[in-house]
Amino acid sequence: MAYASFRCLVDASYQKVWQSVSRIAVPQVGAQAPQQQLKIDHLELQETISLDPQKGEVTLRLEGGQALKGERRFAVREDRCSSRLMIECSLSWQAADQDTDLRLHSVLDRLVRDLVLEMKKASES
Repeated sequence: MAYASFRCLVDASYQKVWQSVSRIAVPQVGAQAPQQQLKIDHLELQETISLDPQKGEVTLRLEGGQALKGERRFAVREDRCSSRLMIECSLSWQAADQDTDLRLHSVLDRLVRDLVLEMKKASES
């Protein structure tokens, strides 16, 4: 099992941050699609989507056959130290073999960080 996470503070209202997070994490959210496709490296993944605006969470369960399984979780939270909003993302996955795991680690780590920074930029613009 491997894990990547990233978080950052955001200067925007909850509504604007939530809209950015849900739109970027789930581009097909307008269609209320319960699933979406994601291609990482050579793997075609199916993501099962769960949106919870009350908790400020988007959960996407990943499945790529026997090759890869995992979960992406995006959350909008209040940072206790600064009382500002924070976007956090975590990704946990398990690959079928160690070579796949090592090859995907940097790609998945960037996916987590880059999406959170994109959400921050969209929220603050």
